[in-house]
Amino acid sequence: MPESLMVIRSSSTLRKHWEWMTFSADSVSSVHTLTDDLPLESLADQPGAGNVHLLIPPEGLLYRSLTLPNVKYKLTAQTLQWLAEETLPDNTQDWHWTVVDKQNESVEVIGIQSEKLSRYLERLHTAGLNVTRVLPDGCYLPWEVDSWTLVNQQTSWLIRSAAHAFNELDEHWLQHLAAQFPPENMLCYGVAPHGVAAANPLIQHPEIPSLSLYSADIAFQRYDMLHGVFRKQKTVSKSGKWLARLAVSCLVLAILSFVGSRGIALWQTLKIEDQLQQQQQETWQRYFPQIKRTHNFRFYFKQQLAQQYPEAVPLLYHLQTLLLEHPELQLMEANYSQKQKSLTLKMSAKSEANIDRFCELTQSWLPMEKTEKDPVSGVWTVRSSGK
Repeated sequence: MPESLMVIRSSSTLRKHWEWMTFSADSVSSVHTLTDDLPLESLADQPGAGNVHLLIPPEGLLYRSLTLPNVKYKLTAQTLQWLAEETLPDNTQDWHWTVVDKQNESVEVIGIQSEKLSRYLERLHTAGLNVTRVLPDGCYLPWEVDSWTLVNQQTSWLIRSAAHAFNELDEHWLQHLAAQFPPENMLCYGVAPHGVAAANPLIQHPEIPSLSLYSADIAFQRYDMLHGVFRKQKTVSKSGKWLARLAVSCLVLAILSFVGSRGIALWQTLKIEDQLQQQQQETWQRYFPQIKRTHNFRFYFKQQLAQQYPEAVPLLYHLQTLLLEHPELQLMEANYSQKQKSLTLKMSAKSEANIDRFCELTQSWLPMEKTEKDPVSGVWTVRSSGK
């Protein structure tokens, strides 16, 4: 390892504190917790403050599996932005996407809102810390095919349920997820909650801080979100300042050359616009060959893709967040089928108005509607409406 490294783990909704540890050529520190007496700014004097890996909680990330129109499809930052954002029910937010895997026409991506990533980077920069890598929390957990890795965090569980799928759930929602989608194998750090089991015997390890599983010898480069507009510029050394001046001079000459060829630039711009229009049309025909359309592809993509059914882990996160914000609602039972495109919830509430409010709040990510109320228990049945 060429230099000292500091790994900082941000807080989350379920885990309220920040954690950090350092690596050097001859030592590894224990995992520390930030407190009011030891704020983030205090880390600026620690070894590794100039080389920080920041771990973002999974709750602020989106995971998407995209299908390219064909194997030769040119995947640029712009086309990736279009393909990924068109899977969102609401694309008013600006998302920053990272490709973590690509196999032929299949692409796995992780997204974070650009504004949120900017806030994280600004927060650490203000504290005197230099971020060199931004990673999803959980990417460092050990994992094997058809298995889950769980780490007990006292108030929540950090989960790696697939090669590129990380999440943080409380015990209640972990039990629901395991009941609906039991894995073949399970590696657990800490005592597994009641009802959480795999098809094969559980591999049990003592409870440890999840950050202690981080390895400074693994680059985790595929998960690094610090790219594109967020890529930090390298500092020019004193010995190389004359090269910088030479580069500036060349740039000025290049700009003067372009001034004399604005007509060519305009023609190239129009050509690029035609290419982008063609790419949008090819993408539309790939997804919806039965629907003929020649313009306004992004608007109609939003309508068509809103009918897609969400995957299990993001769906459970939405429900968990919603119920935490509305304690007057209590979930009694959940039955989910991605194959049949159905979600059925049994819920109790103080009043019917609470159930109506719940259905209203789900409209943006999975429309739900109440169907019946048990006259004895007073429990409501709420189902996905398929709108």
